[in-house]
Amino acid sequence: MKRAILLLCIMMLWACSEKEDAANMNLSVVRTHNSAMISWEKPFADNTDIQYKIYLSDSLVGEAGNVLYFKIEDLEQKTDYSGFIEASTGTASKQGTFSFTTKAN
Repeated sequence: MKRAILLLCIMMLWACSEKEDAANMNLSVVRTHNSAMISWEKPFADNTDIQYKIYLSDSLVGEAGNVLYFKIEDLEQKTDYSGFIEASTGTASKQGTFSFTTKAN
């Protein structure tokens, strides 16, 4: 019974976390045959310092601070990719997802 209550509490805390979807970061992707430029809007209203981590297929491919874009290079042409951007202030985080297909050469 204690385990069930603990699990329920953890699930409630996780559900209340401040991670949000791409609609709140307004992610966009400009793609070529071997790269993608991903851009986004600042996800927090105040002037907090934000660190961004960029993931492609669950692998960290880069980090950015106080910039709202990142270029992923050396991609295969005509290939589907997906990933996410994680924005973190140290006390809160938000997340936006993206997906795209690279163009043919």
